[in-house]
Amino acid sequence: MRERGYVEGQNITIEERWAEGRSERFHDLVAELIRLKMDVIVPISTPAVREAKDLTKTTPIVFIAADPVKTGLVSNLGRPGQNLTGLSLTLGDEFAGKWLELLVDTVPQLSRVAILWNPSNPSNASFLKAVQSSNRTFRTTLSLHGVADASQFESAFRAMAGARAQALIVFVDPVTVRHRARIVELATKTRLPTIYGFREFADAGGLMAYGPNVAGACRRAAVYVDKVLKGAKPGDLPVEQVTQFELLINLKTSKALGLTIPQSVLVRATRSSNNDGPTPPTPRRGARLRRLLDAVVRPRALGATHLARLLARHRPCRRGHAPARLRSAAARVARHVLHDRDGAQPNEHDRHRMGAHGVASGAAGGVGRVENGETS
Repeated sequence: MRERGYVEGQNITIEERWAEGRSERFHDLVAELIRLKMDVIVPISTPAVREAKDLTKTTPIVFIAADPVKTGLVSNLGRPGQNLTGLSLTLGDEFAGKWLELLVDTVPQLSRVAILWNPSNPSNASFLKAVQSSNRTFRTTLSLHGVADASQFESAFRAMAGARAQALIVFVDPVTVRHRARIVELATKTRLPTIYGFREFADAGGLMAYGPNVAGACRRAAVYVDKVLKGAKPGDLPVEQVTQFELLINLKTSKALGLTIPQSVLVRATRSSNNDGPTPPTPRRGARLRRLLDAVVRPRALGATHLARLLARHRPCRRGHAPARLRSAAARVARHVLHDRDGAQPNEHDRHRMGAHGVASGAAGGVGRVENGETS
C-alpha cells in the first residue's frame, strides 16, 4: 500500500481484532467493528462471516471462507448480492475428498481413518460430506471425533486409539488451526499419519497438508477491498474461486513414523521438507497483513485523509494482551490521521473506513480483518 500512496498514520489506520481460536467471540468482535462504522468488513473463516452477515445488511463484507454456497453465505457465486463478496477456499467436493485419497495412497493397507472436526462449524459439515462421498470408493471405516475447544483434544485421541485408527484427517477450523502445535504433538505421540488442510500444520511438524494457498487469497481479497472503497457494490462482484492449491510433505515426520512416502505421492507435492517443528516466528500480525496489502492495492487519489478499517485473521496471541495493545495503538493513530498535515479536517467524501474480520482484526485507513486461527 505504501507504493500506492498509502502511509499508515497519515492516510491509513489499521486496527486488529483476534478471536484467539474462540468462535464464540466473533459476535462481540463483529458488533464492535460495526459500532466503529467501518466502510468494509473482511472476515476470514465461515463462523466469522456468518456473524458479520447476521449483524449487518449495509456494511460491505469481503470474506475469505470455505464453500460459501454450501454453507449458505451466498446463493450464487456469480452474483452474490446483498452486501457480500469475496473468495471461496474450496473447489467443491473433490477438494476435501483429496485428503482421504492422499492418505490411502500413502499408508499401506489403510482401512480405518479418524476425523478430527468441529461439528458446529458449517464448513466442517461440508468437508465431512465430501470425505464420506470419497469413501464410497475407498471403503475405509471412518470414526468421527468432534471437538469444540482444546480441552477435548486428549480425550479425542484416546477415542481414536480405541477405534484402532490407522490415520487421521484434521479439518480446518479456528480451534484446530489455533492449537495446531498441540494436535501435531498428539498425532506424532500416537504415531498417526495425519493430513491437514493448511500448510501451517506441516510447518509445525505435521506429516502432510493439502489445501488452498491462503496468502494468495488474502492478496486477492485486498484487490476486492480496493474496488469496494472506490465505489463498487460487493453484491455485484463475483465470488472468486481460489485456484492455487499446495501439497506439503514433512519427510522428517514420515521418517519418525517409519512411513515411506510413495514416489507417486512425492511427485505431486508442491514442497517436501525435513522440517520437524514450527517455522521461525512470523512477523507481527499487522506487519504481515500490511505486506500482503502493499503488494496488491492499486494507487488512488487521496483527499485530506482516507480512512479504512482492516480486521485481520484471528491468529494466536496471549489472551488479553494483544487486543489491549492494539486498541491503544489504534487510538493514537486515529487521533493523528483525523487531521491532514495542514491540520484540516477530512470531509465525509475523503473518509473510507474498512474493517476486515474473519479469524480476528481491524484497521483504519486501508484494510482490516478478524481471524480464528492461522490461515495463511
